Amino acid sequence: MFNEASIGVFHLEYSPKLKNPVYIIGAPGVGNVGRVSARLLVEWSQAKFFSSFYSCYFLDQALIQNDGICSLPRWEFYESNFCHPNLIIAVGNSRIAVDEPEAYYTVFDKILNFGLNFKIKKLIIIDGVAALSNHVKEIYIAATSENLIKKLTGFGGKSLKTTELPGTIGVLLGLAKLKNLNGIGIIKPSKSLVLDREAGDAAFKFLIKALNLKRKM
Repeated sequence: MFNEASIGVFHLEYSPKLKNPVYIIGAPGVGNVGRVSARLLVEWSQAKFFSSFYSCYFLDQALIQNDGICSLPRWEFYESNFCHPNLIIAVGNSRIAVDEPEAYYTVFDKILNFGLNFKIKKLIIIDGVAALSNHVKEIYIAATSENLIKKLTGFGGKSLKTTELPGTIGVLLGLAKLKNLNGIGIIKPSKSLVLDREAGDAAFKFLIKALNLKRKM
């Protein structure tokens, strides 16, 4: 059985003061589209690092920086009150290494509850999928309500048709619906399985437009 300690631990640097923030998660999926988008959003919104999350269900490896310093895989959390609406941005720097549904559900339930502590009003997950040649430019949308789908297709997103949505984005959206939280998945086809900066940039720009994000003057 899983317990709180094995699921993971948050290391909180400080507790941010935010007003009804949007919780944005950049998933570590195909092409690292979600991570690229989240990093761009951190820079754009002048977000500040305030917490990290470690779990024994992340990949069993150390991450080495350019100066040779190593650290365990972690998710990083940033906050910004420099823009409207306020933001909490999670950068997923590691996938779940355990191929068991319970690991996904317990880890992502904990990550989602972390955002709920700050009274988030909406959850958005950004992820990538392997691109088919005739769908590279599209951005697909999945959401927890029909109204959200209609709003985002109005900005050029395409509703994801009947299918299965596995992994990080699928579990997070499903948990959001169970918790009666507005949840949106932004899914961008990627030409690379490893790193697609162009796709990440396109998802980032779509997010800015769809959320009508504005920086304070």
